[in-house]
Amino acid sequence: MRRLKGEDNSFLAWESAVQPQHTMKAVVLDPGQMSEPLTFDGVKTAVRGWVDHIEPMRWQLLSPRVGFGRPWWISRPQIDIRYHLQRTTAPAPGGDEELAATIGEIFEVALDRDRPAWQLWFVEGLSDGRVALVLKIHHAVADGTASLRLLETLYSRDPQTPLPQPRSTPLPDERRPAPWIWWPLVLRHQIAALARFPSIVARTVAVTGVIRRRQKDGKPGYAEAFAAPAMPFNEPFSASRRFAYRRCDVTEIRRVSKAFGVTVNDVFLTICGGALRDYLAENGKLSGESMTAVVPVSMRPDEAEAEWGNKVARWNVDLATHIADPVGVSTSTDLTSCSRAASMSDSALATSTADDVSSVVSSLPYDVASRWRTCPTCASQTPAAAPTTAAA
Repeated sequence: MRRLKGEDNSFLAWESAVQPQHTMKAVVLDPGQMSEPLTFDGVKTAVRGWVDHIEPMRWQLLSPRVGFGRPWWISRPQIDIRYHLQRTTAPAPGGDEELAATIGEIFEVALDRDRPAWQLWFVEGLSDGRVALVLKIHHAVADGTASLRLLETLYSRDPQTPLPQPRSTPLPDERRPAPWIWWPLVLRHQIAALARFPSIVARTVAVTGVIRRRQKDGKPGYAEAFAAPAMPFNEPFSASRRFAYRRCDVTEIRRVSKAFGVTVNDVFLTICGGALRDYLAENGKLSGESMTAVVPVSMRPDEAEAEWGNKVARWNVDLATHIADPVGVSTSTDLTSCSRAASMSDSALATSTADDVSSVVSSLPYDVASRWRTCPTCASQTPAAAPTTAAA
């Protein structure tokens, strides 16, 4: 058994019927470059061995008794492969738009909390015989970096790499402890959480001071929280989702970043802001105020890539959508200060504070929290293993 961290639990607390809290990663495979045909049955065989060797794929949520304290993960020895591995066919002609529409439909349905919190979708019917694997996993289990690395363990660029085989030894079967074991365990954790509360307050004050100093020095790096301008994206929404993607050559992005003396993240945020500005202009919604965005910054050390859960700092930034010139956007103080946040000590402080505060307030009811106008969009880029592509 392992107790969820505060930040991981916050994704459960904020989940609702119209706001599922899973993250999705997709990869499109070309069977023509494989040594043998890629079939649904072949993927099923691989997944059975994959699950045996990656314990979080067997984690099931154990809710606290009478709502007391944070939930736990327990490891189960078996999964229902019929639920976790799904199969669908993209509409003809199976191009990028059809694949995107299929991914959007997959996103709409929340994961079953009474099972390990993930699904893998096998999407066929794509043009040129391609097949897509779409991983849907709850954010309480893995952040963007961890979930992408997880998907990458399911396939290999080396055709000679053997498939993972199911374990021959029995796997652990964890269940809820008896009450006389459970209650003392929970009580110890609650006492420990209360003991940390003064340090949580101190760190929160310190982070607030860092943000205020950055703003005062003309290096914002953090847009004002809960004060996002009114935008068509920042309204109540339904469970319906639309997904779209564009391919970007990372080599070209790096060339642009070098030419203007900015980072890859600066260029990425400029692309996002420019696309949103064009959309607002085309729909007559462009204003003199800049859109704001939540930008997750991975704080996961290289040696912790295999760890699960969330290790992310969040920065609220202006996307400079009020600036028409892309060069002016890419060199905007707010964007450049945000993209360099990962190298700053206050980012690590913000991460630990976010996790600690989440452990206290993550049960804030969704209907109360949703009244706050935070940011109308989220901009995140996760480096993939392929050297010339980027996932956004």
